Amino acid sequence: MKNLLLLAFLFFAGSQLPAQNDLPDCNDAPAIKKYLEENGFESTPTTILRATGKTDAKGISDYAQLLIREDGMKINMAQAMQKDIANGASEGFNVVAIITKNENFCDEDVQKIIANDFDKGKYDASYNIHIWDNPNSNEDLLFERVNTLVFDK
Repeated sequence: MKNLLLLAFLFFAGSQLPAQNDLPDCNDAPAIKKYLEENGFESTPTTILRATGKTDAKGISDYAQLLIREDGMKINMAQAMQKDIANGASEGFNVVAIITKNENFCDEDVQKIIANDFDKGKYDASYNIHIWDNPNSNEDLLFERVNTLVFDK
C-alpha cells in the first residue's frame, strides 16, 4: 500500500511540523480537505466501504473506525498499522498513530490531536491518518502525515 512507511522513515525523515491554521468546520468537507493539504498531509485516492467495530490496537487511536478500499483491497487502517507500531516499540521508540474522519473535526479533544497538539515530550513520532469522505462521490481520499519529533534514540 502506498505510503505505508517503514519505521526507519518515521525516525530519520526529519520532517518539520507545519504551522497549524485554524481548524475547519466539521461539516465543511472542502475546507477539511484544504486544511489537510495545507498542513503537510499527503493524499491517496481511496474509497470508504463501511464502519468497522473498534479495533484494539495498542498505540493507535482509531477515531474513524472505517474500512477503506485501496488498490482493490479492503483495509482496516488500525490493523494495517499495528505491525509498524509494534516494530517501533520493539526498537525503543514511542510512536503514536491517530486515524480520523471528517466528523472528528466536531470533537474538541480530537481536534487537538488532529492539529498535532499532543504531548510532544512523550512521543518520538506521530503518524496521522485522515480518511476524507467526499460528500459528492465515492472518490474519497486517504491523507497521511508523519511527524518526527525525536531524531536519534
